[in-house]
Amino acid sequence: MKKSKVEKLELTSPRVKSAFGASFGIFGQIMTLGVANYVTNLAAFTLKNAIWVLAWATQMMTDLAAANLMPDKSSRAGAIAVIKTTLRTNTKACIVGANDLYSLIEQSFPKNLWAAQKEAAGSAHYGKATKKTSECSTMMSMGVTYITSNHAALMTGGMLAGFQLSFTGLGTAFDNSNTAYQNAIEAAALLTDAKVAAYNSIYARYQVMAKVGKNIFRNNKAVIEGIVYAQIKKKLNPPHQVVQPVNIPINGSKTIHNAVPLSTITVTGLYAVLICSGSSACNIETATVVNPGHSIPNTFGTEVTFTNVDLLHPTKVTIIRLVNKNK
Repeated sequence: MKKSKVEKLELTSPRVKSAFGASFGIFGQIMTLGVANYVTNLAAFTLKNAIWVLAWATQMMTDLAAANLMPDKSSRAGAIAVIKTTLRTNTKACIVGANDLYSLIEQSFPKNLWAAQKEAAGSAHYGKATKKTSECSTMMSMGVTYITSNHAALMTGGMLAGFQLSFTGLGTAFDNSNTAYQNAIEAAALLTDAKVAAYNSIYARYQVMAKVGKNIFRNNKAVIEGIVYAQIKKKLNPPHQVVQPVNIPINGSKTIHNAVPLSTITVTGLYAVLICSGSSACNIETATVVNPGHSIPNTFGTEVTFTNVDLLHPTKVTIIRLVNKNK
């Protein structure tokens, strides 16, 4: 069977990592608010250095708008879904074609030869053909080779004149759609990397301004909170409280960060735990012991360690901690 002429794209460089630590949407909001606050306090910036003028803000927003319009994995999701649907359709068609071939083998050879003949026709790959594209491709390729090698016997068993061409076409269609799908996934990744790189560049330029702003307004907390990236992000995406179940392994410890002080800690397992402040395993002589079903307030701070000293059984607790809703 002829393989698709479309070459599969290869990612030869590492993925671009985000420097801005936020979703694309949140990043755009931070930049818009931060640049607006820069413009509001422009006079103080200009007195510091001649580069801090309105044109800087205008260019930042122009570049941000251009980056926002760049395609990424999310914007290509619809097109990828269409290609994936075609791949699934072609996979199912290959399964039907393989079953037709195996039926022809049963019509063309004695029963004691069926297993060996089917194996030669690719049956060993049949079970995984719907889950792994390489298995489906191999199954169809072996089937094409088998039909060519056993054409006369299969014709005797009732194979129609157009079956070989049809079977070959099924394999080719599958390979082409699989190549198209893999390329679409990798192209979307490359596009996303380019968008991240564009945002990284904007972020780096913004941080230069924010550093200057922190120095200018070092005695004005309100202005700093409207310019410093992390402060704006915190306002847009504040952490919230969640009740977290914590499983503590046999004779082991678990440390929870960002715990909410004075919130309730409850031992929900069947065995007692030791509780202490910090990240080290608790010492039974100094730690607080809490029995199953009992609750105590978190007086240990934001970093709490739970230790299970039972050598036979795991146990668990629940604790309230702060988490970010999204990056």
